[in-house]
Amino acid sequence: MALKLHVLHQEGREDKAKDWSDIFVVMEAQGLSLDEQNFRDIVLKHGGEKAVQKIEDHFDC
Repeated sequence: MALKLHVLHQEGREDKAKDWSDIFVVMEAQGLSLDEQNFRDIVLKHGGEKAVQKIEDHFDC
């Protein structure tokens, strides 16, 4: 998850939609939620506040 979030910051990354799709699929498959502080911390560290917002928007949090 950290790696997927990290690569989203790379300049010229062409397949961000696929990266986000992968993140959402893994979250659903593993039962991950931003309500879990450890997971939220990982998202913030590797994806920043924008990543938290995108996940919240996707899951209508």
